[in-house]
Amino acid sequence: MSGPDGGSGRDRRRGGLPGRPEAPHVGGMDRWKTLKARLKRMLVRIRQRVPPGARTLLGLCLVAGGIVGFLPVLGFWMIPLGVLVIGLDVKPLLAWLRGRRAKGKRG
Repeated sequence: MSGPDGGSGRDRRRGGLPGRPEAPHVGGMDRWKTLKARLKRMLVRIRQRVPPGARTLLGLCLVAGGIVGFLPVLGFWMIPLGVLVIGLDVKPLLAWLRGRRAKGKRG
C-alpha cells in the first residue's frame, strides 16, 4: 500500500509517520542521564526490598546469566547489573571490616 508521497507511507519531509508529530531528539548526554537515573532507582528499590544475603545471591545469578548471554532471554547486560547488585553488599561490608580493624589497632 502506497502513501501520498508515493512510498512506504512515511513522510519524507519530517522523517516520521504522516499525521504524527516527530518525537524530540534526545541528545547523547540526556540519554545517558536518563539511563543513569533509571539504574539508580532500580538499585535503590533492590536495596530497600531485598535482604542482604539474597542480594548477593541475586547478583551472582545475574552475573552467571550474563555469562551465557548469547542464549535467548538472557543478555550480557546482566553482568554489570549483577556486579552493581553485589556491590550493594560489599561496600557496607568493607566499611564494617575497616571499622573493626581500626578498633583492633587502638585497643
